[in-house]
Amino acid sequence: MPPTVVTSNKTTPDAESDAGVRHACETDLYALCRHVLYRDRTPNHVSPTFHKRICARAQASPYRENLYLFQRGSLKTAILNAGRNFQRILLHPEIRILIASNKGDNAGDMLQEIQGFCTDPYVVRLWPHIFEADPARWPEWTKESITVKSKRRGRGSTVDTIGVTGELTSKHFDHATYDDVVGKENSQTKDAREGVIDFYKKSRPLIDPVTSWGAPSTKDYIGTTWHYADLWAHLLEQHARHGMQLGVHRRPCWIACEPGHAEGADVPGFGWVRPTFPERFTMAWLLQERADIGTSDFAAQYLLDPVSDDTAHFKREHLEIVDAHPPLDEMWVAMTVDPAISVKYRSDYSGLAVGGFDYKGTLYLLEVLREKRDERGLVRLIFELFAKYPMIKGIGFETTGFQQIYQGLLVHEGERRGFQLPILPLARDTHTKKNIRIAGLQGHWEAGQLKAYRGCRDLAGLLDEANKFRPDRDSDHDDLLDAVTDLWQIRRPAPGQAEATVSGDPELAARWQWEQRLKLKSPELDAMSLRVAYHHHQARVSREHEEETRALTGAGHELWS
Repeated sequence: MPPTVVTSNKTTPDAESDAGVRHACETDLYALCRHVLYRDRTPNHVSPTFHKRICARAQASPYRENLYLFQRGSLKTAILNAGRNFQRILLHPEIRILIASNKGDNAGDMLQEIQGFCTDPYVVRLWPHIFEADPARWPEWTKESITVKSKRRGRGSTVDTIGVTGELTSKHFDHATYDDVVGKENSQTKDAREGVIDFYKKSRPLIDPVTSWGAPSTKDYIGTTWHYADLWAHLLEQHARHGMQLGVHRRPCWIACEPGHAEGADVPGFGWVRPTFPERFTMAWLLQERADIGTSDFAAQYLLDPVSDDTAHFKREHLEIVDAHPPLDEMWVAMTVDPAISVKYRSDYSGLAVGGFDYKGTLYLLEVLREKRDERGLVRLIFELFAKYPMIKGIGFETTGFQQIYQGLLVHEGERRGFQLPILPLARDTHTKKNIRIAGLQGHWEAGQLKAYRGCRDLAGLLDEANKFRPDRDSDHDDLLDAVTDLWQIRRPAPGQAEATVSGDPELAARWQWEQRLKLKSPELDAMSLRVAYHHHQARVSREHEEETRALTGAGHELWS
């Protein structure tokens, strides 16, 4: 066979060159993004140190489902959504892809990025059998979906988009990309977070188990953390505790490095760290961003840790765990109950706390329990705790809403057992949110006025709630913190504390006794409110005395006359 003759005709060399480019793009995601899709971007931030590793892991992952958690601004959507899905179209033009985001418009913007690739003249030259430069000549080209020209019709679109609140249809797909389905708005409340998780669960059946070309279907989850109980946390829990086959890929904005590293810095609480994406985010920029947006948001959005220790409202080291507590007869002991508003599987737990105040006003937690029981089961547990701590002087119980049904149950159980519990109704200020009320516990916590007995059954649960609590956002579980906060609301002086204060002064003793009687009726009153109430009481008594004196004087005068 005669040797190949290379002439001045450029057709063969160009064809061979294009074939090499096509092969590189279909097998190397980094090469596709860096040298084709984003070749004209200035500056081209597709990094050989940051993104090349990510691309290699994405293509080599043995898992059908993969979670990618990266810092904000890391081009995760550009690479792992737009770039990776474009590569999927190159490999299998018959593919059906679903792109889901927190809003339909955001998913549409992600599709628009892919549409830009599809009409790029250079891309059309490389794959003319798949793409067409004129959108009008495509089988389907809208803001919500596209269909490439070589795709077999009747099997759905090549790419479809949907928002979390969008209506799921009967369409089926070979791959799904959930990109930023968790956002600021849908992560701030428990209902919103559960709505995102519910969308994820209901959308899973839309992904066929096997693709039309015989390969297993796949799912990618791409995002940044917003809350410790968002969809990403749900997936991580399913992976860690329930055996979900999930590839997990994390990349925060900085990692530990050797002291004195040229690109690093010594950050209090973290030690020496260096940026993972230095081409875009230097340490100076990151530290300034942290100062600008606050440590809490920075920890979530850049460090992928929404419960970072440096943003904790309740510092773990300020709560002393003790092996013993003062004698019970030397403390004023109370119980508080934070009942769940429902016994459904998604509802909160019921939280119970038993604590005693010593003569210095320090609260010792004797027991904390977090339970999911029905109403009668919770009532029985309250009586069991009272039997264990019969010196309890009062049981604080919220009276609003659903909780009102407990009053009859408690009375009925008391009649059956032959004694009634010392219930102290807890009225709630409807103008103050629960997280703000709990946040007020910080002063006692930081001052060392709260100690926890190591024998408390659910002490670990209390510490977990404290670690995750943030005043500016709702917590999924704060039952034990709420119960502990209520102990301060119904606080009474320990035995001997009040008597020592008023001993030898009948007027002070009378005032103290009157205030204690009022506190039994209105345990939510603070010290200032008690003083004001007592002054009103004194004024009323004085007026009544004056009226009685005038009446007697007037009546005597008439008789004398």
